[in-house]
Amino acid sequence: MRSAPITSGSWYRLLQQTDETQIGEIIDFASSVLPLEKIATGPGAHLGLGPGYEAHGALDWLLQDLKRFPGRGWELIKTGLRSPVVRNRNMALQAFLAWPRDQWPAEALGLLQQSARTEPNEDLRDRLEKATRSN
Repeated sequence: MRSAPITSGSWYRLLQQTDETQIGEIIDFASSVLPLEKIATGPGAHLGLGPGYEAHGALDWLLQDLKRFPGRGWELIKTGLRSPVVRNRNMALQAFLAWPRDQWPAEALGLLQQSARTEPNEDLRDRLEKATRSN
């Protein structure tokens, strides 16, 4: 993982072996090695497959398991919500919706509302809108 974190196929195994005592270290590592600002370029309809999408794939593995750790990984979730890859946005929302509403960061509701306004995927847009209205 440390030698080639963006192209490593080990994110899945790493996350499967991660527990509450280790997730902070994994999030910190991922945030330091993944080009989050290059991933968060805005919503699109990209599948995120092939050359140029390796970092998006790594983010997928992280987001998929973050739902097991409510309240953790906001920067990764925020990046996923702003990704041009539909799968990243879906997984980011799924992870975020595992959080109790009282643990939402102050900027979360505004980001979800903005995401709903700009989301090109109808199903995901509906889920984003529902999330902004719940509770």
